[in-house]
Amino acid sequence: QDSWDRKAFSYTHCYCEENIYRLAISLRDDERSANWKRYAIFISNEAKKIPIFARNGQHVVWDYHVILVVVSESRVFVFDFDAQSVPFGVPFSDYCQHILRTDLELPEKYRRKYRVVSDRELQEKFSSDRSHMLRDGRWMAPPPTLPC
Repeated sequence: QDSWDRKAFSYTHCYCEENIYRLAISLRDDERSANWKRYAIFISNEAKKIPIFARNGQHVVWDYHVILVVVSESRVFVFDFDAQSVPFGVPFSDYCQHILRTDLELPEKYRRKYRVVSDRELQEKFSSDRSHMLRDGRWMAPPPTLPC
């Protein structure tokens, strides 16, 4: 499988960690990918400013981002709902080249740190009260309709 239809999966803008949580479950339950290994990758840094080249070469700077890395029998794919300039389920090397690019070209304050979490650990230990999306009692972006 070289690409997947991102529209076939649950997605809420600005809630990447919940999107990836649900995606990992969907891929686990899909017979095409049930035996593949899945890892949530949390990307951030001390400054909470990470550049991602997600939109046709234009970068955005987020406080953090979460993607799903899937290891099949012979290939490694990245699933990132927000990386519009690459296919959904893009080969890992293409994702690194086009979306992450290299930290060596970035000022120190933008260099990314990664935390790798297996989908099992994500499902057993992940929780969110969504409070990081509240400012002055108002949502910065409407929350997902599904419970967290």
